[in-house]
Amino acid sequence: MAGFILSGMLDITGVAELKVRLGQALDELAPVELDATDLSWIDASALQLLVAFLQEATQRGIAVSWLAVSDELMAAAQLMGLDKSLQLPSVGPSGE
Repeated sequence: MAGFILSGMLDITGVAELKVRLGQALDELAPVELDATDLSWIDASALQLLVAFLQEATQRGIAVSWLAVSDELMAAAQLMGLDKSLQLPSVGPSGE
């Protein structure tokens, strides 16, 4: 199983590196866990990358799960209308 911790600020400056790492995870054909507990900010390019990753994982039959989602990720995804595409849980990190 591949695990990814998304933390701090995730914007266009970090998308290229994350794309490579996510692509490697897809090539392994193993389940993937994403942890965005400590993600403090995310921009549209990073959201777009995550949506594309989840779509490709679905096409390949790879299970992807969120261990936790920060309020910032949830708010940005909802603002862009991507919370369903990102398969985000219906609750944030506090479980409320």
